[in-house]
Amino acid sequence: MARLSFEDYQKVQENKESTKGDGVGFLSLKNDGDEALVRIIHDSTDTFDTVGVHNVKVGDYYKNVSCLRRPGESSDKCPLCASGGKVKYRCFVHMVQYTKDEQGNITARPVVWERAAKEMTQKLTTMLQEYGPLSDCLFKIRRNGKSGDMHTTYEIIFA
Repeated sequence: MARLSFEDYQKVQENKESTKGDGVGFLSLKNDGDEALVRIIHDSTDTFDTVGVHNVKVGDYYKNVSCLRRPGESSDKCPLCASGGKVKYRCFVHMVQYTKDEQGNITARPVVWERAAKEMTQKLTTMLQEYGPLSDCLFKIRRNGKSGDMHTTYEIIFA
């Protein structure tokens, strides 16, 4: 572990504050009817970011932990699989989200949207067939369902 002087630590903190808001965030539509204007950065199925995970309780929260085995490999390759843990597949959709501030200025921010792989890969494949390279298009995503509703759905509409 690196030991820092107080001055070095202050520089690190100043740098964190000056870059706050930079980097990749997560797409979050929390309430029924919330919408986001996005450009989906997937132009072929080769770019889909699909991961097998185990949902593990850590303290009071559940966290996704990457499965250590590939489909078809022995469950002995992953201790969580070997102990009977179920694997679920998640798709991480890469996007640029566009938002408008109070002055009408539009800002673009890279975001990732985590969804169930089966539903999302099918939807993205259909969209690629219909529209071609998705990074050439703008889409609106609308949430249909209240916060906490297990039956919430999302519409992805060509904008």
